[in-house]
Amino acid sequence: MSENYSAEIFQQTGETFRSIHFAPDGSVKIHAQDMGKVVEETWGDDDYGFWVDVPATELHKLVFFLLREKYSRPKWSGG
Repeated sequence: MSENYSAEIFQQTGETFRSIHFAPDGSVKIHAQDMGKVVEETWGDDDYGFWVDVPATELHKLVFFLLREKYSRPKWSGG
């Protein structure tokens, strides 16, 4: 059975652009570009781009860190 899991699962457009893709090889690709006044004020240029490509062989680490971020108990700082 051969299934294709290549799909864009999220995209935001406008002054910011975000997309998340599952590639046919099983990797996850996150690409972003921010544009506009805030970016220029912050970075001195009117656009800023970045990306993260997670190879399929490393997805278990991504899942671990996302679950830890989502479900870790906040540290109590009682007094």
